[in-house]
Amino acid sequence: MQNSVMYLFVTFALFIFLTSCKSVNPYVKYNYFNGATFINDTLNISTELFGDIKYHPIKRKEIKMKIRGIKELKCKDLLVYGTTYISPYYDLLLFYNTQNKQITDSVKTTVLLKDTLKNRILIKKSLDNKNVFLYLKSVKTQKTNVPLILDAENIISNVRFDTLAKSQLTYANIFNEHKDIDNYLLVKNKFETAPIKSTDRSDWDKFQYLATVLSHDASNKELKALLDDFEVKRRAYFQPKIDSLMAIEEGITLGESAVIQKLKELSKNEQIFMLNENHWYPNHRILATKLLAPLKENGYTYLAIEALSQGQDSLLISDKNTKIEGAKNYPTKNTGYYTREPYFGNYIREALRLGYKLIGYEYEGVGDREVVQANNIKKILDNDSNAKIVVYAGLDHIYEDSSGRGRRMASYFKEFTGINPLTVDQTHLFGNAKSELALFNIDLFEGDKKLNTNVDYLLINDINSSLDAVFDEETMADFSIVEKELNTYLNEEILVSVFYKEEYAKYKSASVPILNKIINITSKQIDLRLPIGEYYLKIRDVNDNTILLKEIIVDNLQ
Repeated sequence: MQNSVMYLFVTFALFIFLTSCKSVNPYVKYNYFNGATFINDTLNISTELFGDIKYHPIKRKEIKMKIRGIKELKCKDLLVYGTTYISPYYDLLLFYNTQNKQITDSVKTTVLLKDTLKNRILIKKSLDNKNVFLYLKSVKTQKTNVPLILDAENIISNVRFDTLAKSQLTYANIFNEHKDIDNYLLVKNKFETAPIKSTDRSDWDKFQYLATVLSHDASNKELKALLDDFEVKRRAYFQPKIDSLMAIEEGITLGESAVIQKLKELSKNEQIFMLNENHWYPNHRILATKLLAPLKENGYTYLAIEALSQGQDSLLISDKNTKIEGAKNYPTKNTGYYTREPYFGNYIREALRLGYKLIGYEYEGVGDREVVQANNIKKILDNDSNAKIVVYAGLDHIYEDSSGRGRRMASYFKEFTGINPLTVDQTHLFGNAKSELALFNIDLFEGDKKLNTNVDYLLINDINSSLDAVFDEETMADFSIVEKELNTYLNEEILVSVFYKEEYAKYKSASVPILNKIINITSKQIDLRLPIGEYYLKIRDVNDNTILLKEIIVDNLQ
């Protein structure tokens, strides 16, 4: 009988132990992290944590063990659980409840536990009936608990019971905080879940930043939807004009091969060829890549790229046998921000393969940006007066005369050098020309109030952004991979990145992929289309956990 009672008691105790954390805090889903800033939009609480914390999913059994014996802490109140990955090493648990017996109208902070033996600390901060509990506990042997205590005091001092942190959050903050993170699925999620009020201004900012992020996956359906929405009014405005011009046909060149040949002819006797891009459109980089060989045949040897970071041009060398330390014939993460996009990366690889000398000309934050850019390009001519230069710029910088927003780089360049560049704008004209590429003489749009006509040619670029548009058909192959690990992510999005084997083997996460693809998993099989070759395949989830990293060989035998 006693054994039976004891068995029932132990069983009941075990049941209580395992189920006491059954109820997960419903407010966890409203947590938002932007770097070190933590915001819970619904509870109106925030604090500044540290950027060296890896956050974990809340598992009842694990949390119960960590807070065992601390009566003030309940699993159901847990909001945040993470662990630092640099010293001091500790678990961080942040709890919230509304169980004050005595409501106060001022903020009160109380140290409930400071255990030097187990190196842990528990601090409570309260206002009205709201309580935040911060619990830190070392996970490695520490010589002193001072860093732990200082971190705890710092975090709890930044806890706020208001909406200030939320009101200060902007899409620019989010973009800059995640600019160096190459998991674009994670960054996309940060934009889509940000607790930012919708206004005309914030919506526009969100669009621009999100389109920039999503452009790293050129086939992304969300990107296409964003760009379709951006273009719809512009296409409606320009289409009647395009239709009327198509009927006349004069001053228009249609078709990919015809447009490329036309630009080759136009640039033959020019010293400077300027082409622009919109940073949201990977297909702009595909056209730029297709023009490299024809322009090289015309004697162009320099490629000046706005998007190159300071000092990176000297490390991008076409000669594989160069002795310059750090030199390479392909881009890396440090080459620039926009150059991390796969099609921009391929643009740089192809330019170096063809023997172009790459020059970065962006200004460094001092002086007038347009003037500095123009002078930096002029320096190429100062050193090589006969140089033929391809300039690849962003948006309006190729305007040759003053626009409504003042003078641009090309305008100053003409003044400083006396050279009239050939300028082609592929960023502002939208419409259906029944062709992937359509080139229009600028005279056809003279006086149009919706266009800046301070360029030589306008171009509609409707090239489909795919590797098939870049590589020859005989070098492409279908590739499928079946991985059981993907079963865990059914109906969830994952990020697939493909890197050249040689590049990833040397630079790892600093490599620029040949392909990024956000995929909604419906089976354990992934289908890709890639150039024949050897690669590293990397698959990550929305929390930047690596699901798979392996070498693959793509051939035409599958």
